[in-house]
Amino acid sequence: MGTTDTQPLVVSRTPGALQRNWKVPALYPRCPSTSAEAPLQTYFEALYIGDVAVSNIYGETVIDDVAMTPDNSSILVLGDHGKGSIKRWSMMRITFEDGYFVHESQGMFFEREGAEKQFTLAQGLHWEGGELIDDYC
Repeated sequence: MGTTDTQPLVVSRTPGALQRNWKVPALYPRCPSTSAEAPLQTYFEALYIGDVAVSNIYGETVIDDVAMTPDNSSILVLGDHGKGSIKRWSMMRITFEDGYFVHESQGMFFEREGAEKQFTLAQGLHWEGGELIDDYC
């Protein structure tokens, strides 16, 4: 398995799925087969707000929002780790590389607005909410 930006790819607990910037192997319950005709589109259509996107030994991440990037090269998932989490919010980017779904952590955030800012910017949209605490953490 290769690397991108010197970040090693980790084998997940889901067949055909890898992880980047993510050390603990996770399960992606909505991840389709890598043999799907349009893999990213198939995956995108399987992601619903309120569903579990990721689970591992530390808990589950529920989908709070999901979007396809304008160039259709990746899926963005805004995740909610639950009320008891120190950094409750996260963002994940999913790409299809060399026959694998690659799930890349794009950071964790104290506030939903901090995650929403990165989610908005990753879609190539303008953020009008100003600076947030998560910009400095």
